Amino acid sequence: MLIDRRSRVCELINKMNLRGAIFCSPSSIRYLSGHVAPIEVGPNPLEAGPPILLINKDGETGIIVSEFEEQPARSSSKVDHVSTYSCYNIHDVGMRAIDNLTSVLLDLMRRLRINEGALGVEAEHFPTALLWKLQENLRDLSWRDVSRSLETLRAVKDEDEIQLIRRVCEVTSWGQITARQLVSEGVSEIEIYSLVKAKIEEKAGARTPLLADMISGERTWEVSGHPSTRRLRRGDLVICDLVPRIDGYWGDSCSTISVGEASEEHRRLHRIVITALQKGIESVRPEVSAMKLDKIVRGELRRHGYDYPHHTGHGLGVTYHEEPRIYPSSNTQLKPGMVLALEPGVYINGIGGIRLEDIILVTEDGGEVLTKYPKEL
Repeated sequence: MLIDRRSRVCELINKMNLRGAIFCSPSSIRYLSGHVAPIEVGPNPLEAGPPILLINKDGETGIIVSEFEEQPARSSSKVDHVSTYSCYNIHDVGMRAIDNLTSVLLDLMRRLRINEGALGVEAEHFPTALLWKLQENLRDLSWRDVSRSLETLRAVKDEDEIQLIRRVCEVTSWGQITARQLVSEGVSEIEIYSLVKAKIEEKAGARTPLLADMISGERTWEVSGHPSTRRLRRGDLVICDLVPRIDGYWGDSCSTISVGEASEEHRRLHRIVITALQKGIESVRPEVSAMKLDKIVRGELRRHGYDYPHHTGHGLGVTYHEEPRIYPSSNTQLKPGMVLALEPGVYINGIGGIRLEDIILVTEDGGEVLTKYPKEL
């Protein structure tokens, strides 16, 4: 499937009359090479930047990683050339990394015949320091941003991607089930988050990056937030939004859980939100526009006098927020193979917030829900 994805990128490169393209985002590296760049601790301060993937107009590929990433890159990357650069020396720690990377990059660009003419780049991710170095050495280069075009290509998933998303959704659902078991009076938000993360990593069998909204009580009408030391009180609502990354692909999920028996008002609001989510799921099918899907889901809440200050949904894959984005002015048409989250909510100051979310695969005749966990209060 990697070959198919690179073929589509080559078509884009040739359509734009480019000699090739350079990709630097962890998402594109995973999508086009198979290499999963580490992200949990942020950029390595000793490296010159993220991994770099090069593709020429004929489909020949090469990846450049630091010496720290050489072994995983050689074992996971399915490319024609794997190059490394030195970034750690006890005499000048980190000081020559950018020069070393530039030298390796220039050599690989010559080998792939993309050291002149027009090249595609992901403008939002290309390191400025590296761009300056290339401009100093290659005066005949020009640049075209391919970010949006690549995101459009990524929206429809290949079968191997769907299987990876199924797996991460399975683990995500396990995390939600675990969180529901942990919610009780007196426990803190951060305690729940920490235990859920540990269980997710146990289920995944590896260290797992995890984004999460874990908010309770009065914090729930603020829509989102990181877990805090706030301890749960009887009658609180808890919004638990879990977004793990496994093997370079993201899951997503959200449940709202009551601490003890829910109030009648909380149950009433919950019924409105879950009905909106169900109507959205039932409306997922090919050729439906994101705009129409947003109107269906959001309209159910508006019918009761409520609304929410965020999108109705979004796609996910090698990033946790991509096309198709479900918001009021989007003309994107759903297609088989797209994977999207739907997440309606209601947030009322003084009462509480409720958000529910499922991940849906667009099929030829509708939508298949990939996340499976309880949604009751």
